[in-house]
Formats: sequence, structure tokens, C-alpha cells
Amino acid sequence: MGQDHPEPTVLYGHSSLHDSLCFLDEQWARGAADDVTAVINARTVGDLRALEPKLKFLSLPIDLADHGDDPDDEPWSTADCGAIEDGDWPPMPTQTTLEFSNRDVIEAVIAATGATKQETVINGPYLEIPPSSEQNLVKVLGEFGYQVVRDDQVVAVLGRTADVW
Repeated sequence: MGQDHPEPTVLYGHSSLHDSLCFLDEQWARGAADDVTAVINARTVGDLRALEPKLKFLSLPIDLADHGDDPDDEPWSTADCGAIEDGDWPPMPTQTTLEFSNRDVIEAVIAATGATKQETVINGPYLEIPPSSEQNLVKVLGEFGYQVVRDDQVVAVLGRTADVW
């Protein structure tokens, strides 16, 4: 493909939450990680109000309507957020992998890496890709025409295991 039509890029990395590799659309992954970082750096309800219209890839983990009467300087913490505590926000990167738009890629990755679909009791399914199958994962993604970049830090932010948390 020429410069006007660059190859789509997939970001992959290790999710320590499930000791699994995962892969995501790079633009979405980096944007979502920026959204997560902005939210976890918010310290007040006013910070969240100001941030909400700026988020591009994820929504806030709370409904601001529930805080309509709270003053802007009302303290807010991720430690007091049910969606984060329950593991619902941000979505698990291994779960987001299952939502990858090209279903043929998912099936090829499963066949080439020995990946398995797992089920959590509360948060639903995710794809577990053995870390030892990294070369096969990269090969399959490349065969589908994707450029592939590894970024464990982005995956860690999305998986709630990075230092920023």
C-alpha cells in the first residue's frame, strides 16, 4: 500500500491480569490509554465534568448525573468508583481483543497460537493467548496485512496494572 493508504496497525502486548497476550487496534488502544490516564488523574467532580467532553475513546466510569448537585471541588477518587472496583472500567484488553473487527483474524489467531476463549463469572469472555506464542501471533497479524507494534505499557494502563494506577 502507498503512503496515502498506510497499512492498519495493531498494537499487542502482555496483559498481566490474565498472563496473556492481547491485540488491539493501535489508534484505539493509545487513545483509550490516554483517556484512562486522564480519568485516573482527575481529583474532583469538577475535573471529571471538564474532562467528559474531551474523552474520545472511553466514557467516564461514573454517571455525572448522579453528581449533579455536587460542587466542582467535591473530591473524587478511582478508589471510590464502583465500575473500576468491579473491573468494568476500563474494559479488559484481553476482552477487547475478542471485539476485534475482523473475526477471521480472531479465528486464525486461535488456530495458530492455541489461544482459548475464557469466561469470567462477572465480566464476561476474554481471549487468552499464551505468551509463548508471540511469534505466531505476530506472524498471523502480518499475514492479514497488519503492521504490528508491541507496547506493554499501553496494555498495562488498559489492564489496570500500570504504575499510573
